[in-house]
Amino acid sequence: MKTTVWFAQEGNTIFVQTVANSGKVKRIHNNERVNIAPCMMDGKIIGSWVPAQVREVTDPELCSTANRFWCRKYG
Repeated sequence: MKTTVWFAQEGNTIFVQTVANSGKVKRIHNNERVNIAPCMMDGKIIGSWVPAQVREVTDPELCSTANRFWCRKYG
């Protein structure tokens, strides 16, 4: 299933924010292996697919760090 997301990146780490009960979170609980690719806002793929591993972040300190990167990118 393709899902377009907004993200913030720091080094090799990509942070994505979503609500806790979203389909994205439910899917990563079932399978942490994903493929990611750059795309336009409409979902049109503009680069190569790359395998990645995802995990839900609940640690307050790491969430705060992720939020700083998110705010730096999106304001």
